[in-house]
Amino acid sequence: MFYALPYQEKFYEIVLMAKQKILLMMIFIISLIVLVHCTRDTNTIAGYSIERETGTTPEYFVYSAILNSLKSQADAGFVLSDSTVFFNFHNDSSYIMMSFSELQEETFQSFQTANQQSIELLNIPDVNITCHLIHARYARYWNELFPNASALIHVSGVGFNPPADQALVYVSKHVSPLSNTGFLIMLSRNNDGWTIVKSLILWTA
Repeated sequence: MFYALPYQEKFYEIVLMAKQKILLMMIFIISLIVLVHCTRDTNTIAGYSIERETGTTPEYFVYSAILNSLKSQADAGFVLSDSTVFFNFHNDSSYIMMSFSELQEETFQSFQTANQQSIELLNIPDVNITCHLIHARYARYWNELFPNASALIHVSGVGFNPPADQALVYVSKHVSPLSNTGFLIMLSRNNDGWTIVKSLILWTA
């Protein structure tokens, strides 16, 4: 017959207590996660929807042209993050210039300058579909806060050439965890406004 020595019994007690504490901690953490998930709704997330005045500077009409071009893909409307984002091109500038044969160097340089920092957006003018402006910190919850929306849209700052008749902007569209796309868009302006000349997919997920 095996008899545990006193120091062995003490060791087993310590191990058992440690296991019990770990188990209780895991139960507490899981309960907390479930509680937060179950209670997070439009009433507990204050300030997610934003009401701002409408933007009137040139970049807002570029955004308007892009959002209107997505109308056929977002019949139920979409959610727009209220802060610009920037895609880091690293050493891909030559690839970008090659992909957009009509892109002017000044436009690309202006684009990079415009995206040195994130800025808050105003409402986009002349959008022909429902567009909910959401605070960037709550953008991850867009499909819970706006269950009828078709997609979450992020836009970057806009780069212009000196005559302001060519523009470059980065856009990402998030439909679901398995359907997301980031692309670069070049536009041109004539008497009828801004039109998309070419778009380049940069990533998909």
